[in-house]
Amino acid sequence: MTAENKKCVLGSLIEMQKGYAFKSNWYSDSGRKIVKVSNFTENSVEASQLVRIPESIAEEYSRYKLKRGDVIVQTVGSWPSSPKSVVGKAVRIPNEVDGALLNQNAVKLVPRDKLDRGFLFYLLQSERFKNYIVGTAQGAAKQASITLDSIRNFSLSLPKLSVQRKIAAILSEVDHSIEKSREIVGQTQQLKKGLMQQLLTRGIAHTAFKLTEVGEIPEEWEIFSLGGVAEVSGGATPSTKIVDYWNGEIPFVTPTDVTNLEDGNTLTSTEKSITKAGFNSISAKCVPAGSVLVTSRATIGKCCINAIPVVTNQGFINLVCKSELYNFYALYLARSLKKEFERLSDGSTFRELARKSARKVRIALPPLSEQKKSASILLTLDEKIKAEKQRNELLHYLKRGLADALLTGKVRVKVT
Repeated sequence: MTAENKKCVLGSLIEMQKGYAFKSNWYSDSGRKIVKVSNFTENSVEASQLVRIPESIAEEYSRYKLKRGDVIVQTVGSWPSSPKSVVGKAVRIPNEVDGALLNQNAVKLVPRDKLDRGFLFYLLQSERFKNYIVGTAQGAAKQASITLDSIRNFSLSLPKLSVQRKIAAILSEVDHSIEKSREIVGQTQQLKKGLMQQLLTRGIAHTAFKLTEVGEIPEEWEIFSLGGVAEVSGGATPSTKIVDYWNGEIPFVTPTDVTNLEDGNTLTSTEKSITKAGFNSISAKCVPAGSVLVTSRATIGKCCINAIPVVTNQGFINLVCKSELYNFYALYLARSLKKEFERLSDGSTFRELARKSARKVRIALPPLSEQKKSASILLTLDEKIKAEKQRNELLHYLKRGLADALLTGKVRVKVT
């Protein structure tokens, strides 16, 4: 604490207004918007999914009205293991939610004269407040709650109002950069989605087309079965009861390895591995590097290319591309076939895509040179998305460090 700062508790600086338990039978297609904690995002409110109540009812609950910039804290939610709904989360009301009413399980914090609202918001988003408030929470395994007194009792070192505003302005600039980065990711993803549709069905700069069993395609393209241009194989799992089959030198792929890649195209490592004895105990083949791995049960159609030789479990259809099919083009093609794979799947316990069904899928392929050009375009966009996501993560990391330094007084702010 610096000499300019005053030690105090948050309750001496704010007024509080709890949300109201609006009845579900009041909900209607039009009227006043209601903000629930389920609508909270990382630091704001998702406006597109808000329920409404008739204006005739809403007029009676004007005390719960929200304004742009209001600071809200979630008082009932999950434990930190589920961060999207964690108790104690602080959000700020955006423009499009101005005038909405606050539902139960949240509280609005209104700063008094000595506390800047922007400073309050960033204070409540700080790691120090998050750790403090979760430490006060009570509840069962799946639900936690905090009291208003816990919020009031949070201690802080309060700088002058002019310094508070400067700190809030600095952190707001970082948030602006984070939001712009997020927008770039979204725009690039939309561009990629449109280009995938174009490149995989219409190709690059074609003017002559023909009608086929899979629709209209460029004149130069040909129709194949998936099994005609790729060797289609499955996987298997060694007995988990035999210790000698596990923790060996052969990478063993499960669907979790692929789903955890998020936007990554290439699998370079696996969580599990098996021994040669484990491999010899099953009927599955080793899948050579450069193949396309497609999840075939439960979550169907998640794809990647393995950069190393692997063995997969039974939850995969593995495509070893022949000379007519470029593997990275096959990767994007397999992703575009997700709905078709799901349609062909069946099973009583869970839906599964059989190898024989996958082999019969009819596809249209351009010449190999065009496949490589199309794949290169999509890979470039994927790299851009990946780089921008990494930049966004770095900005979040820098913001946490900067917020800690500014809000605790480790770094002094000069106000001119």
